[in-house]
Formats: sequence, C-alpha cells, structure tokens
Amino acid sequence: MELIKITNNEGFELEVCSVGLAIKSVTLPWNNSPIIGYNTIDDYKINPNYHGCIVGRITNRINKGKLNIDNNSFQLDINHGQHHLHGGNNGLHLANWELTQEENSVIGKYTSKSGESGYPGEIEITTTITLENNKVIINYQATCDTKTPLSLTQHPYFSFGNDFSNVEMNIFAQKYVETTNELIATGKLLTFENFNLDLGIDTCFVTENEQDNIQLNATILDKESKTKLNILSDYPAFQVYTSTNKLANVSAPIDNVCICVEPQFVTGFTEFENVKGFFFDEKNEYNQTIVYEFLRE
Repeated sequence: MELIKITNNEGFELEVCSVGLAIKSVTLPWNNSPIIGYNTIDDYKINPNYHGCIVGRITNRINKGKLNIDNNSFQLDINHGQHHLHGGNNGLHLANWELTQEENSVIGKYTSKSGESGYPGEIEITTTITLENNKVIINYQATCDTKTPLSLTQHPYFSFGNDFSNVEMNIFAQKYVETTNELIATGKLLTFENFNLDLGIDTCFVTENEQDNIQLNATILDKESKTKLNILSDYPAFQVYTSTNKLANVSAPIDNVCICVEPQFVTGFTEFENVKGFFFDEKNEYNQTIVYEFLRE
C-alpha cells in the first residue's frame, strides 16, 4: 500500500492512495479538504462506502447481476440486495494499484483479469490523476481484446457541514434515468425541470453529450466557506448521491452530510440499447476524463 502527496505553488495538496486508487484529500489554500477521507490507509482495504476510490468495472447497478453480450450470459457478483453495484465484491475499489509519480501527476495501473467479479475479458487500465493549478484532472485509459463493457468513475464524498442549509447545487442536464424502487434502470429517460438538494437523492442525470467533449455537469457552492466546486466530464451522464451513511474512521464528523457526483456512462446501458454506454471491440480504446475545479467565491 502506498500514499502519494502532490503540492503546487498555488497552495493545493492532493493525496492519492494505492488501494482503490482513492483520492484521500484535496487540501485547499483557504480551507481544509472538502473530500472525506479515511484516517488510515488500512481503512481503504475494506471501504464499504467507496470513499474517494475508482469504481467499476461498471459504475452503478446492474439488474440481478445479469450481463448479456452477443447472446452470451455472464453472472456478476451480487453485492447490493439482489443486484450488482460498482463492480461487485472484488471491484476496482479494493484493488491495490501500481503507483508512479510524474511531476504533478499520480499514475495508477491495474490489470483486471478475465472473470474478475464475473466480467469477461482482461482489461489493462491506466488512470492519471493530475493536480493542475486549482483543478484535479482524472483521465482513464483502458484496452481489451474482448467485447466487454466498461464505465469507470471516481467516488469522492464532498462534505459541507451538518446539513445542506448553506449549500447551493446546480445540475446541468436535460433528463434523468427512471428507476424502480430498488434503483434499477428501466431504460426510460425522463425530462426534469427543478432540482432540490436534499438527503437521500440517488439519481442518474443525462447530459446528452453527443460530441464527447468536456462540459460542466454540476456545481456545488458552500456559502459558509465560500468554496465552489465545479464537476466537469466528457461522459454522457452523472450520478448525484447524497449520503445518509453513518461514516466511521473518517476525516469529518460522523453526522456530516455529503454529496457524491459520479460522471459515468448512462446507467442501464448494458441492458438497454437506447442509452449511451461503452463496449470494447477489436478497434476501440477507452478514454474518459473527469475534472474537479475548486474556486473561492
């Protein structure tokens, strides 16, 4: 296990842990890290709430863990009720990534073997996490010679105090994914008009990003500390999750409320062809980017 720290001349500090390739903290020049991190690296070896880590192979839920590819069926880990969540019991969030540092970047490499958590195909993944001025830029690159799906994201918990009374959030999307009461995608995309920040939200918003360019997904403003966070990505969707978990062994009080914004391919894409996802074929490579931009208002 390894922990790498990077600082820059602007006063930002980034900490990345090899277990789960987790972003442990991003300390700001004007404030403590808004990312909740575990107090010790050992805690990342369990990490039931996916603190800060990369999740996959598939972000979000797959109905009953059933994966069908060209009339071939695969049974994935069942780790969330009757369903598959965030890559299963042996997902990427528990892998010990090989880390190297190049100037202001941490580079993590991991080979996900065929059959891991039930997925077919061996995938070579390289993730580069860069501290650039006031931004943390995450780039995922992966190759595979087998037709198999992939949807990676990072899962930091952003904490802004004991409630949302001082927090303002804006969502930049046109639709959201309809789900069952077990949060399983139905394949339908619904239009929404208003977003109210509250506890218990767990929704996949769709940006309809047809050009695959990096664009703004969401903004979070903590009016008390005057910290503004912009989340950008070139993914076509992002999950917004407001945590009601009781958190232990972490850098923030247990009762702090927190927000996860998880850019990803549209949940349900392995089951429904009408929503945008990613499958390897004999030609393509995976290349996706997420950006966290920290500002002081």
